[in-house]
Amino acid sequence: MKNLLLVSLVALTGLASSSSAQLVEEFGDPLGEWRNRWLAQNSNLQNYYVASGNADENNRGNNPTGLWISDGVNSGGCDVLFNSAFGASLTSIEFGIESFTGITIRFYDMAGVEFNSVAASGGNFPLEHDTIIFSGVSSNGISRIFFDGSSTEGNTSIDNVRANVVPAPGMAGLVAVGGLMAIRRRR
Repeated sequence: MKNLLLVSLVALTGLASSSSAQLVEEFGDPLGEWRNRWLAQNSNLQNYYVASGNADENNRGNNPTGLWISDGVNSGGCDVLFNSAFGASLTSIEFGIESFTGITIRFYDMAGVEFNSVAASGGNFPLEHDTIIFSGVSSNGISRIFFDGSSTEGNTSIDNVRANVVPAPGMAGLVAVGGLMAIRRRR
């Protein structure tokens, strides 16, 4: 019986470590609430207007649904960096975009290797964000997305961001330890 429980626990641990969860960010109203959710908490992405000196996190300018992007530097391109623990858990990310300047979107894995790049241009009003979906899929996590071009910040908007993450490998160990403790308590 004890061996059967241990085998079951190991199997469940394997399932827990291989399953993924989908995260979604849609920049709803009030806009400033996105700062308390997963994308803002795990990256340096900012609202262009706030990065430009306007303190109102709800200021979306002429963008009714998405976010005019900035990395806080406002120097041409926009380099969105994910914190290392979160980036290592990312297996894919996709988003809708409107870009009023020609840019190339570059996706980088945790080793800093570019694994996908896509050219984007042709923003238009109304900002719908669902006409073009860009995505990156990596078996080595995603460390950053670089929106490469001049005047990207304030002229590029994203919306409908979806990311798939897997639990950290250490979580499987914690599940196993918890299961073993439960077995031990039953005795």
